[in-house]
Amino acid sequence: MPAEPCTDTSFYANVRNVINLIARGMWVLIHYTRGSCVSFAQKRLLENAGCNDPLPVLMTIIKDIMNKLVEQKLLTIDDSRSVKRYIICKDSPLWNVIKRAEGPEEVYNYLNTVVEP
Repeated sequence: MPAEPCTDTSFYANVRNVINLIARGMWVLIHYTRGSCVSFAQKRLLENAGCNDPLPVLMTIIKDIMNKLVEQKLLTIDDSRSVKRYIICKDSPLWNVIKRAEGPEEVYNYLNTVVEP
């Protein structure tokens, strides 16, 4: 039986695999929401992408990518709690991409243009 992608050590060697995981998680979180903002921790993002037991190194890579999205003003950070949470609202260009996307592939394509590995 093949290993789950997020527990396979060769998975995170390619940053594009990680970006794809983030795109899937964000699409599930945001595409179906009815509100105007969503906040999430890395773990929730990964759970929505189908990754339930990630390796610590994967979490570090995701944190780096998410921080690049924060730098580009596509997300904001709430670090007032013990766990850092990312916030995306409807005024973000990323929100609009995700809401209009038919699937996570379109989100992945957008993230690839925004986040340069």
